[in-house]
Amino acid sequence: MWPEIERCLMLCNLRVGDYLIGIMFQNELKEKELAIRKFEQEIDSLSFRNNQLSMRVNVLQQELDESHARGKKHKVSCRYIS
Repeated sequence: MWPEIERCLMLCNLRVGDYLIGIMFQNELKEKELAIRKFEQEIDSLSFRNNQLSMRVNVLQQELDESHARGKKHKVSCRYIS
């Protein structure tokens, strides 16, 4: 009779151990999912800011090109006046 009780206790302990391991894996999974969501939000934020900066660089580049074009026209017209 004792071996049966020992076997039952051993099986109970195994089930409790499996249950605890399952809880540990669930907690670890939740932590990983939370980290992934955080990184995805950071990527979205950085992508948005990158697009804003790219548009600003394009505007500044156009302004610079226009400024150079006006400067060349102005220099050419000044040479002919002198």
